[in-house]
Amino acid sequence: VMGLEAVVKQELADLGYTDARAIGASGRIELTGSSEAIVNCNLHLRTATRVMLVLASFEAMTFDQLFDATTAIPWADYIHAGASFPVRGKSVKSTLHSVPACQSIVKKAVIAK
Repeated sequence: VMGLEAVVKQELADLGYTDARAIGASGRIELTGSSEAIVNCNLHLRTATRVMLVLASFEAMTFDQLFDATTAIPWADYIHAGASFPVRGKSVKSTLHSVPACQSIVKKAVIAK
């Protein structure tokens, strides 16, 4: 939550996660942790609105690159066959500025995998 970064970082420190760092002015806090850390954060953080996982990071300058990089992620490790999943997007300073197009391509890439 924007404006509460210091509070969230303190909560994380209290849980033993001292490598937490704010990401610009986005209201996000990033840290590295185990699957146990995911559970602890979900159970014990009171001021964070959600805990999200970074499954992969890549640059995509074209829609083809976005599709190819998305299909390279081992989705079966995270989403069971037949499961429904939302794809939410945001574009900030990107050459791929059409959020609906990016969402559609990511959805197709996950299904194609």
